[in-house]
Amino acid sequence: MSAISAIDEMEDELVKVKQLCSALNRENELLLRENKRLKSK
Repeated sequence: MSAISAIDEMEDELVKVKQLCSALNRENELLLRENKRLKSK
């Protein structure tokens, strides 16, 4: 595999990782909000 195609593949993987992180951050925000709501009862 050439260096260029290896770099392209790594960039594609990085995009997937960033999307996963965004999804986890959103989920985390929801859980934090729910946690606060439950604690305030």
